[in-house]
Amino acid sequence: MPLPSFGFGHRPSWEYEAPEASGAVLEEPAPQPIKKGWKGKVAVVTGGATGLGRAIAMEFGKLGCHVSFCFVNMPGRDVTEQALLTETALSAMGVGVYASRCDVRDRDAVEAFVHDTKQKLG
Repeated sequence: MPLPSFGFGHRPSWEYEAPEASGAVLEEPAPQPIKKGWKGKVAVVTGGATGLGRAIAMEFGKLGCHVSFCFVNMPGRDVTEQALLTETALSAMGVGVYASRCDVRDRDAVEAFVHDTKQKLG
């Protein structure tokens, strides 16, 4: 039985020869230590009570940063309890924490949040 036509003059893949291997070897990059200088800085995180925002806030806390985060309650979901848990976890790391309700769509609320952050954490 003849092989089916592959069209456009292409040969079937099993007829190709593998190209010569290159001499380059890929190496896994070594993890780099985090540079000093994060400790004592202030990180501002929006949506820091839950999800990705919380994970980011916790990472900044691990680096020794003081963390200010804001959150907003959503319809059918009270985020205040999660904000308290995040605030408690960050405080346990020994870093300064400021948490506040703030809708980032409201310019005045954001300015007040930033002002309060400066007052509380420097």
